[in-house]
Amino acid sequence: MKLRLSHCALVSGCVCGLALALTVLFDRTATRVLEILLRPWFALCEMLTPDSWQSTGHVLPGMMWLLSGVAVYSLLLGTMCVLIRSSLKRRARTIR
Repeated sequence: MKLRLSHCALVSGCVCGLALALTVLFDRTATRVLEILLRPWFALCEMLTPDSWQSTGHVLPGMMWLLSGVAVYSLLLGTMCVLIRSSLKRRARTIR
């Protein structure tokens, strides 16, 4: 279990770092892609954030939503990768 948790943290950290690096390198294109991918996350954040914070041009909530969305999605992706890898490993052992 500890090994899976450390693998999950490693994969999630790598995915999050890569996503943030690509966002910085490819600013406009990455913003368009992340806007599509993170649409459900933005809807959730919009429901939780007070209306007074959601004024046009207020950058801080938008950046918080973006960074938290990338972190949450990378955690989910890392967890899925580790679980798929461990189930494939277990399946390979039973086949032999």
